[in-house]
Amino acid sequence: MSALFAQKDEIPPELYAGIGEIIARWGYLQFQLGVIIRVSLGLKKDVGRMLTARMEVWQLCDTLKALAKTDQWIKDQALRASVHKLAGDVLNAAQTRNGYAHGVFGYADEEPRRFGRFLLTDPEHRVNPDFDPMTPETLKADANRARALWDRAQEITRKLKGKPGS
Repeated sequence: MSALFAQKDEIPPELYAGIGEIIARWGYLQFQLGVIIRVSLGLKKDVGRMLTARMEVWQLCDTLKALAKTDQWIKDQALRASVHKLAGDVLNAAQTRNGYAHGVFGYADEEPRRFGRFLLTDPEHRVNPDFDPMTPETLKADANRARALWDRAQEITRKLKGKPGS
C-alpha cells in the first residue's frame, strides 16, 4: 500500500474535474429529492429546505418511499410508482457516489502506474483493497448516471407541480 498516496500532486486535471462533476451532480440530485418531498407534502420552500437540507441520501429515499406508499400525499398511482422506483434506484447507485465523495485515491503499485480509487467497502478490503482505475471516460459515465437520476427527479417534480414537462 506504499503507493496509496502520490508523492506529489501529479494527478491529471481531467480526473479532478471528473470527480468534481460526479460530486456536483449528486449534490443536484440530493437537493432535488428534497424538493420532491417538499412539493409532495405541500410545504413552503423555506420549511421544506429546513426539514430536508441535512438529510443523507438514504434518509431522503426512505422518506420518498414512505410518501409513495399511499395516496395521502401523491394521488396519482403512476407518479407514486415513479417516486418509489427513483428512490430505489438512487439508493442502489449511492455507493458509487460515496466512493467518490469519501474515497481513497492513489496510484496502483503495478506498472504502468494507474490512478484510481482504492475500494475499502468490505472487511477484507482493509487488508487488501480492491482497485478501481479511473479514466476521464469512466468518470463521465458515472457522472452521466447521476445526471440521468437527476433528470428523472426533475421530471417527477414537474409532474407533482402540475407543469408540462418533456
